[in-house]
Amino acid sequence: MRETLLLLGLGLMISCGNPPERRAVSAEQLAKAQCSTCHVYPGPELLPKKEWSNVLPHMGLRLGIEAADIDPFAQMKLDEIHRITYEGVFPEEPVITDSLWAKIENFFISNAPDSFDLPERNYPESTRIFKTTFPEISIGGSPFISMTKFDKNGILYLADWSGHLIQLNSSLEINQFTNFPRPVVDINTISDETLLALSIGDLYPNDRTIGAVARTNPSTLSTPELLFSDLPRPVHFDVGDIDNDGLEDLLICNFGNYVGDLSWYKNAGTGYEAQLIKNAPGATRSFLLDLDNDQDLDIIALFAQGDEGISLFYNEGGVFEEKRILRFHPLFGSNDIEILDMDGDNDLDIVLSNGDNGDHSITLKPYHGIHIYLNDGAFNFSETYFFPMYGASKVRASDFDQDGDMDLIAASFFPENGEGLKRSIIYLDNTGDFNFEPYRIAGADKGRWMVMDSGDFDQDGDTDVVIGSFTLTNEGIDKEVLTEWRKSKNYIMVLENQTARH
Repeated sequence: MRETLLLLGLGLMISCGNPPERRAVSAEQLAKAQCSTCHVYPGPELLPKKEWSNVLPHMGLRLGIEAADIDPFAQMKLDEIHRITYEGVFPEEPVITDSLWAKIENFFISNAPDSFDLPERNYPESTRIFKTTFPEISIGGSPFISMTKFDKNGILYLADWSGHLIQLNSSLEINQFTNFPRPVVDINTISDETLLALSIGDLYPNDRTIGAVARTNPSTLSTPELLFSDLPRPVHFDVGDIDNDGLEDLLICNFGNYVGDLSWYKNAGTGYEAQLIKNAPGATRSFLLDLDNDQDLDIIALFAQGDEGISLFYNEGGVFEEKRILRFHPLFGSNDIEILDMDGDNDLDIVLSNGDNGDHSITLKPYHGIHIYLNDGAFNFSETYFFPMYGASKVRASDFDQDGDMDLIAASFFPENGEGLKRSIIYLDNTGDFNFEPYRIAGADKGRWMVMDSGDFDQDGDTDVVIGSFTLTNEGIDKEVLTEWRKSKNYIMVLENQTARH
């Protein structure tokens, strides 16, 4: 799931090139040559020595170097093995000699820090904007929330690990309820009669094609009707008329694991036809927008697996031309983006959260947090602001305090333990000129926050926030804390905005 245990599957992809020339090169040159073929070069300073010792064997697998006690196909289904083998994820023969690989390993470990300097960050608690509540919702079981989503009408939906899809009313009570065969991770309301739901298939990292799109009635949440399936672990979708034929098409982020894609699905009237846009894993969140004012829908998409980054896809009659606008190293841990005008110059900027620790290096990282990238007007982006936040997962932007500028709220799925749990949800109050005052949110230490959305659930004219807790996995969290969270029944945290009442 980056939605969800998206957060747990982000591995390192390192080389898909040819063997290095047989000439004398330094260990650093060799590492850069091999480790920048398919993604941004990750320097040794990005992990402590101990973590590199865990990561490097998995990197070697991508070069055809066998690793003791690591079978990349262990516990995979036969269909997964076939897909991964067909795509050539793991070379059948090594593309580098054992001695050269040992040289690369030694370079990373020798030049890596022993540990990170991780200063403790203390922030005051927000008491002015939000009132925190934990609604009593009779779902059953522990908090395994896979989605919180406001639809285009402002109606709030929840989904969980068991396949429940729940519609809440403005009093945060269950209004409608239905069941899907597998967990729902996204929904879009098309009309008064049609709601489309996207099922990931299996939340855990895998390369099976068991995701699906189904249809139900939003008024009754009737028994879901399957529209199409065989999707590779989809996590997000958008709806729009991509080919300008008058029918609503679908754009789906098929995150996958080792194998995935970004595709659009043409509405043919009697069914949907898959149209590949980009063959790469990690598509996490996308937006359909007319970026070049030519009366068709273009795409902005975040990719968060190996070759991480953000791309524009210009629509040329249903065929898309990619422009890479931001690219990140494979330890960056991209999770979520917002696309909006942050500086009031009438173009689209980017807010990004990075903090995924669900790979082979579960450790606090000082480069995780919230970033703002400003658009120069020609879709060239530069970083203007960074707020460090361990394990940042979700981010939403809105003028929460209604003072005329955009504020931010962020949640962490991989927070610091102990007192750090109280900093797992942060409100960033925009005070002007890209200065943000950080505030803790009361009750942030009462769950593990994987999904989040913002909207006006109580229809009082300001923007509220709903955050879902997913306590199934224990990576990076103390066992005793996780046990308490599972018993708590704190399925969602609601931040009820008080601004309109002041």
